[in-house]
Amino acid sequence: MNKLDENQKYACNIACLYLSLYDVIAYQKLSEGSVSQRSVHELLSLKFKVKPNYIKNTRDEFDYHVNNTRVGFRRELSKAKKELLNKYKELNEIELYNELQRVLKLDYTSK
Repeated sequence: MNKLDENQKYACNIACLYLSLYDVIAYQKLSEGSVSQRSVHELLSLKFKVKPNYIKNTRDEFDYHVNNTRVGFRRELSKAKKELLNKYKELNEIELYNELQRVLKLDYTSK
């Protein structure tokens, strides 16, 4: 996999934190009514120029650290992910969705 730039990492982390915190609502909003996790992961991976499993795995990293029913990966978050979680975990769904929409409007290039 190509090395991600900071904008790609931030965008992926915002998207995956949103998915982790708001689960079904997040998947419905991002897949226009369907709850297909795979289709949302593919959509995000195409936008951010990463592999779909990168989206899935990053979401799994957040799952262990937020209050949801998923187990996720039982490991510490990286410093950047921990800072992002602390910064955004108290936002309501609409506020975090708006930040995600902002990063979705940007262009990303793979290196």
